[in-house]
Amino acid sequence: MTHLHPRYKPCPECEGRGTVLYERVYSHNYGRDVGFIEEYEDTCENCGGTGQIEDDDYDEEEDKQ
Repeated sequence: MTHLHPRYKPCPECEGRGTVLYERVYSHNYGRDVGFIEEYEDTCENCGGTGQIEDDDYDEEEDKQ
């Protein structure tokens, strides 16, 4: 008996890296005279850092043939 695993494809959000550049906004306030945007790298929320997601187009019947 063969156990088939669901097919995966690279995550389109992080392109298979598992991490994504996000932006954090620091707005102008009493302690900061100029607002700015900081980029930071963090785990991809779409794939959870694995770099891959399940392929919804995968057809198990085609794989069995």
